[in-house]
Amino acid sequence: MRSWFWLLCAVAACGEVVEAVWVQFNGDNDIVQVDVTAEGSTPGPAIEQDLLSTTGGSVIGAVTVDPGSGPVGTLHRVEVRLDKAYGPSVQRATVTFDAGDRGSETFEMVQDSADVGLWVLELRTYGTPDEQRSDTMTVELFELDTTGLLEIEDPES
Repeated sequence: MRSWFWLLCAVAACGEVVEAVWVQFNGDNDIVQVDVTAEGSTPGPAIEQDLLSTTGGSVIGAVTVDPGSGPVGTLHRVEVRLDKAYGPSVQRATVTFDAGDRGSETFEMVQDSADVGLWVLELRTYGTPDEQRSDTMTVELFELDTTGLLEIEDPES
């Protein structure tokens, strides 16, 4: 939260617009595969996968997709849960949903108001009723780069 305070102070003090610079907090391979199954099939169990640091050396949390598979029209809940040590560092989370030939789109996740380490999003699969395919969801976590921002003393501290 302090990072946002400093960004706002820098804008106010300089009188110019400062564009936010986001630095990826997790690894590039935090990808979950979701199968779109035959029409009338029962949605599959939830899929859970560890989320790793940028080097892959540390587990920083987990992503769960529930259900983990289902026919076209299935609503999937994507939930990112970060370990307590890393939750405060992440100020933005996205999921890029890639449906192959149908294209891909990036969605912003919503942070829980009472738990800084919990991010959620609901996505529905689309296509023709008889379509079967494997889609991927790529999770990207970001922290705000405050390098070079003017730091103003907080009168409350």
